Parts: sequence; structure tokens; C-alpha cells
Amino acid sequence: MTDSTLGLRIRLVALCFLMLFVELALIRWLGGNILYLSYFSNIVLLGSFLGIGYRNLLIVAFLLYTAAVVAGRKHLRVTA
Repeated sequence: MTDSTLGLRIRLVALCFLMLFVELALIRWLGGNILYLSYFSNIVLLGSFLGIGYRNLLIVAFLLYTAAVVAGRKHLRVTA
């Protein structure tokens, strides 16, 4: 394993831990402060999963779009 691969793995583990920690904190905090959500904590869980999934879809779409734009610019170079 190279240093860059190890760094990426550590970053991935740290980001996954951070996402799960924020999700758990939201479930506990919202359940404690909003009376109706304390009975329906799964709504917060589903909202967290949907938010994380939607963000990941946006990132993938952005990366695909920028790759297409960069590839298109390579083919459209005009020489004088």
C-alpha cells in the first residue's frame, strides 16, 4: 500500500465516521428538543439517509459533467 492509498483510506474512514456521528447527533438532539419527533425517530433517520444519498448523487453528477466538459474542450481546440 502506498502513502497516497493509505491517506485516502484514512480520509474515507474519517468522513464515514463523521457522517454517522452527525446522523446520530441529529437523531438524539431533534428527538430531545422536538416532542413529536421523539416518537418518530425513524423520520430523522430516513431524512439523514436521503440527504447523504442525494449529496453523493450530486457529487457524482458534478464529476461526470466536469469530465465531459474537459473531454469536450480537448476535442474543440482551435488552432490559428
